[in-house]
Amino acid sequence: MNIEIVGAGVVGSAFGRALLAGGHAVQWIDSHPGRVQDLRENGFTAALPDEPADPCPLYFICVPTPPIGRDQDRTALSKALARVAMLLRPELSPTVVIRSTILPGTSRQWALPSLERESGLRRSDHFRFVYCPEFLRERQAAEDASAPRIHLLGESEPGQGDVVAQILGGARRPSFGCPSRRRNCRSTSTTASTR
Repeated sequence: MNIEIVGAGVVGSAFGRALLAGGHAVQWIDSHPGRVQDLRENGFTAALPDEPADPCPLYFICVPTPPIGRDQDRTALSKALARVAMLLRPELSPTVVIRSTILPGTSRQWALPSLERESGLRRSDHFRFVYCPEFLRERQAAEDASAPRIHLLGESEPGQGDVVAQILGGARRPSFGCPSRRRNCRSTSTTASTR
């Protein structure tokens, strides 16, 4: 499957490489020219946000959301959602997955409305929306991405995460064969924030 990963930092890089090893075509989008250049020099497909890209059926957003007091800086997440919104094509039945660590309520109360507003499309009618928090340790990100203990899928409606569960469920790569827990977005973000 063709997959776009927005964010090529620790999470996006490790997760994308695990997907590549599973036989998927991955393109990274990152705002840091050095990261993009490094990926290209190593034979990977990567682009800056202002460079053209083809629409695809699956987008993973893996951007930083650093804390600011009791909230989070959503600047990178906002830019990533705007980037993905421009590429959504209903005929591809796309799925947008937030893999960044976000506070409870952010996916349904802020990210999903932002994506709908930016794209002019409606969830369920035109695209699927899933929150799938990462559980990676920075120093062992590659190992954790290749052999996760669990995948937690927060679905905005039942069935929204079917494509994600299939990819993460190990159909093409046995090490992804860890359990997937499917919940609504609210309980998923609460679980992720308490880890």
